[in-house]
Amino acid sequence: PSQSSSAKMLDPEALPATARPGSPGSDDSAPSLRAAPSSPSNSNSSEFAEPPSEAAVEAASRPKRCKISRAQLSVLIESFDQEPLPNFDQRQSLAQRLGMTPRSVQIWFQNRRQRLKPAAAQTRKDGLSRSASYGD
Repeated sequence: PSQSSSAKMLDPEALPATARPGSPGSDDSAPSLRAAPSSPSNSNSSEFAEPPSEAAVEAASRPKRCKISRAQLSVLIESFDQEPLPNFDQRQSLAQRLGMTPRSVQIWFQNRRQRLKPAAAQTRKDGLSRSASYGD
């Protein structure tokens, strides 16, 4: 069977024993026939350049963050006081009423709960230590 010359060049068996990586007498410091995989350390190399990922393109086309207005904030705080864990429909209606995305409303509620968690834990801790001291 005849093989093309390019197939012979890439076939490791066609190489002399000294040129095969890992074979006795081979020089492992010699450059390999395979290209190195693309990684962050060599991503600047034009030889291995890949098109930007879908996430990078989406991030570049994403609208800029906008600050929540005082009116929006007051409605969000009032809603939070009534229901700190709004369901899907509540978030949807709140977002529509405020001109925000449902996701931004969801993130605001998550951040608010996280911000208030240490304060609530400290209050509970103070309350427990006071009640323990009154028991003496």
